[in-house]
Amino acid sequence: MDEETKALLRNISHHLKWVILLLLGILGLLIAEMAGGI
Repeated sequence: MDEETKALLRNISHHLKWVILLLLGILGLLIAEMAGGI
């Protein structure tokens, strides 16, 4: 793999980590609201 591709992949995986964390946070809030509503 050339350096450009490596840099791109590293960039994508870095952003992916934040996207997943964000989704987990939103999911946690939704579950907490549902549990609190019961």
